[in-house]
Amino acid sequence: MPIKLENVGIAVRDLEATIAFFTDLGLTVVGRDTVSGEWTDTAVGLDGNHADIAMLETPDGQGQLEGVARRAVMRGSQS
Repeated sequence: MPIKLENVGIAVRDLEATIAFFTDLGLTVVGRDTVSGEWTDTAVGLDGNHADIAMLETPDGQGQLEGVARRAVMRGSQS
């Protein structure tokens, strides 16, 4: 049975280096954003989370890789 990549999220320290690595392998950046707020806090499990994200797509368009670089927990928030 073939293995299929649909969506994989990875935590990274250097988002730019991660993008460069995976685009060299043939993936394409399809979106970038900075996220924070209640949804992000719930998804990560930390209050005050703030992160940069990039979504990359496989050459066949069937799989996605999401890189997440956490900036910091904002001051005044509990972690």
